Formats: sequence, C-alpha cells, structure tokens
Amino acid sequence: ADEWIKAADYLTKRGFDVADDRFMITDAKQPARMNKRFIIVSKYKGVPVGYTGRWVGEPPRDMPKYYNKQPPKNFVFGLDQQTADKETVIVSEGQLDAMVTDGCAIGSNSINDEQANIIDNLNKRVVLLADSDKAGMDMVKKAVERGWEVAFPEWTDCKDAADAQMKYGRLFTVKSILENAVRNPTKIKVLAKKYCR
Repeated sequence: ADEWIKAADYLTKRGFDVADDRFMITDAKQPARMNKRFIIVSKYKGVPVGYTGRWVGEPPRDMPKYYNKQPPKNFVFGLDQQTADKETVIVSEGQLDAMVTDGCAIGSNSINDEQANIIDNLNKRVVLLADSDKAGMDMVKKAVERGWEVAFPEWTDCKDAADAQMKYGRLFTVKSILENAVRNPTKIKVLAKKYCR
C-alpha cells in the first residue's frame, strides 16, 4: 500500500488523474523490473497490447527509468482517444505527454513510416511536439517530410508536455502547444535548431 500511495502522490503532483484506466500500480515486492513503478497500459480498441513501467521519481543510477513490454513495433499510443469530433492530434514521444495533450505518442524519438501513416490516416491536423533535446530533431525532420506542423512552445525549464503540465497546468500547456505550432518548413528548421539542443 505504501508504494501505491507514493505512486499516486507522484502522479497527482504532476497533474495526472490516478483514476485514469491507462494507469496501474503494481504491488511487486522484488526490487526488480516492476517494483517501485507505476504502469502505463498501451491499449488498442480497448484491449491491452503492452505496457511501460515507469519508476516513481528518479531511479537509482543502476536502474532504468522505464521498463517496457512493447506493443507491436508500429504501435501508436493514444489512438483510442482520437475520436471523430477532434480536429487536431498532437503527436509526442512519450505516453505521459500524450496523456497530457489527449494526443498520440510514438514511444521513442524516431517515427517510422508505418506510425506516420497511421497518424496521417486519422485525417486530422497533426501537430508534432518534439522533446526539447537533440534527439527531438529526428522527429522534427520526419514531421517536415510529412507536412505536419511542429510546435515550439515557450516554456521555461520544461523538456516536454508532462513537465509543462506540472509547472503551468494542463489547459495552458495544450493551449501553448497549439498557439506555437508552425507549418512553414523553413521556419520549422530554423526554430528547431534553437529548440532541439
């Protein structure tokens, strides 16, 4: 129960709803893969197809932050949330970011063609939110190739949407992504050099 309280407290402080059915808490006792982690369930058409165990807080040096039982290679997290009434989909790297924006995540910093096709087939305005680090540049290049918009929100000390939600709240975070989305490929490339570093 103590580990559950720690995980629930961690998620609540970061602005997440612990009642969201995409979260699970494990009661694993061993200090191995799933101990001291909350679990983000990857679903497709309501059926679990994989999961990510995320360490609560910062893990010890010899322990990975994430433990994944990956869904299929071309899986796009958050597809079930992309209903017909939504005109825009925000695409990010990580599942927590997708949960903040009610968007999609590709689960890494590199989008493969199958994932990009799945996102394009939603027939929505696509806005990419890359992490503000060097690895984010690969995602930006793929977005330019696809004709997607790329968002460069002016957040201070925030690497991604999950960080921004904790600092600014969910509504401001999503609003700032949409308001700072750029369509022009040349402008995207210039901004990306400053943003993805």
